[in-house]
Amino acid sequence: MQTFWHWLRLRSLLEAAWYSFDAKQYDQLFNSELEKVIARVKDPVCRQALERMRGFDWTEYISSWVRHAGYRDQREIQERTHDVVTKLLVGTLFRGYDPRIHGPMDKRFKASVANAIRNLVAKEKTRRRNIPACPSGRSSLPAP
Repeated sequence: MQTFWHWLRLRSLLEAAWYSFDAKQYDQLFNSELEKVIARVKDPVCRQALERMRGFDWTEYISSWVRHAGYRDQREIQERTHDVVTKLLVGTLFRGYDPRIHGPMDKRFKASVANAIRNLVAKEKTRRRNIPACPSGRSSLPAP
């Protein structure tokens, strides 16, 4: 017979295996994308500005914005941070970046994070508004 503590420990191990959050790996992805941008940029002033961003704690910056948006549960913070990181890395933050058109990368990154967080919050508010509240024990379907 399993005890409650055994069950709780097993559950926490399964959750950790199911969803692992490694900020250092995310930061490595951001830094590798930054290196690709640095290799493309020819202007020495812009290049120096980009080189100063090496080693930036990208994930912590995003997580702080997620916490500032009102998320308090650590797992939810990690999930929302993952969503924003994915959106930025897959999106056009680094791809096609031209400092003459897009401006400084640090300002572009900050604006992109702010927009992504704003979109997450708006999406969640819409989802809550559109999901009807159903009293427990009752079906949402009318009786025949």
